[in-house]
Amino acid sequence: MPEFSTLSCPSCGAKLQIGNNIDRFACSYCGNEHIVERTGGIVTLSPVVEEIKHIHICVDKTASELALKRLTQESEDLKQRLDYEIRKYNEANKNKGCHYGFLLLIFVTLVILCSMASVLHVGDPTASTPDIRSIQERVGTIGGLVIFLLIIGFFYTRTLVTNKQNRDLEERIRPYRDSLTRNQREIEHHKKIVKLD
Repeated sequence: MPEFSTLSCPSCGAKLQIGNNIDRFACSYCGNEHIVERTGGIVTLSPVVEEIKHIHICVDKTASELALKRLTQESEDLKQRLDYEIRKYNEANKNKGCHYGFLLLIFVTLVILCSMASVLHVGDPTASTPDIRSIQERVGTIGGLVIFLLIIGFFYTRTLVTNKQNRDLEERIRPYRDSLTRNQREIEHHKKIVKLD
C-alpha cells in the first residue's frame, strides 16, 4: 500500500493527502474534522459530525425510552389520583343539593301557610259567617300555587347547588387534568423519537 492516499474532502471537495497511520484529521481548507475508515482496501472519509449525530440519536432514543416509562407511570398515578379526588368529592357532596332544596321547601311552605292563614281570615266584613265555598276556592288556589312554587323552588335550588358543586369539582381536579395533558403530549413526543431509525 502506498504511504499516502489522495481523497476529496466530503465537506468542501478539496484534494487531501491522507497518510496510512492517520485515523482522524481536520481538513486544511475548510477545517471540518473527518474520520478515516479503511475497509477491504478502500479508504473513505466520513465527517466526525455524522458520527456525533449517530451517537446523539442513540442517546436521544435511550433518553426517550426512559422518559416514556417514567411518564407512563406518572400518567397512571395521576389518573388514579384524579379518580380518587372525584370519588371523594362526590361522596362528600352526595346529597347536599337535596338538603338545600328541602330547606327551601320548608321555608317556602311556612311563608305560604302564613299568607294563606291571613287570606282565610280576611272575608266579607258584612257577612256574619264566612262563605265556605269562597274559602275552599281560596284554599284550592293557594294550595295549587304552593305546590307549584315548592316544586320549582326545589329543582331550582338543586340546579344551583349542582352547578356550584360541578364548578368546585372542576377547580379541584384541574391541576390533575393539566398534568395529564402535559404528560400525554410528552409521551407522544418521545414515541416519535423512539420510532426514528
